[in-house]
Amino acid sequence: MLPLINDRAHACYVEAFAGSAAILFERTPAKIYVLIDTYGELVRLYRVVANHLDEVVRHFHWSQDQSRDVPVGTAAERR
Repeated sequence: MLPLINDRAHACYVEAFAGSAAILFERTPAKIYVLIDTYGELVRLYRVVANHLDEVVRHFHWSQDQSRDVPVGTAAERR
């Protein structure tokens, strides 16, 4: 499907069922993107990543650092 989409230049690309948005991320760039999904939190996540990538990466690294301090396994396994 991607070769068919990339065959033509698009001023506006609309993805009606976002899901993983794999085609959106792999296609050749368009001037305008419209991402639609019934799950608003998913659309919000994509919007935040698209507009605030540096901040998302900073928070991701912070959560990675914090997870190193969390014990792995159940309480019984740690005894």
